[in-house]
Amino acid sequence: MKIKTIIIPVMLFMLILMVAGCVNDHETSNGNSNAGNWLDDYTPVHSIGTGSDKFWINFPAGQSVQHKTWVTESLEEKPVFFVCHRTGCYGCAAQAERVISLGEIYGEDAVFYDLDDDYAGTATAD
Repeated sequence: MKIKTIIIPVMLFMLILMVAGCVNDHETSNGNSNAGNWLDDYTPVHSIGTGSDKFWINFPAGQSVQHKTWVTESLEEKPVFFVCHRTGCYGCAAQAERVISLGEIYGEDAVFYDLDDDYAGTATAD
């Protein structure tokens, strides 16, 4: 009986923490929103460097990344923007709208790739 009196409050506490994390408005912490002018005041959550030669992330550390040919060829032309999602993903809808807007504005200045994950863990470029 003592175990139930301990387990039930612990489980309720964990459930409350999980729900609180789902409904917390994380967007306001860095000024981002889903409004039409979201890009005007956008600030990245994580900085990956500054300058034209310091934007790469070393992954895995100490090893060079073997990029696909279509990626390196695209990078030789202009900046590349990848959109990674799954078709039918409800949470991806706002992201898709944002990227479509970016593509309409900056399509001549950057290459946009739509990477659709097929639920098997392999993304394909459209």
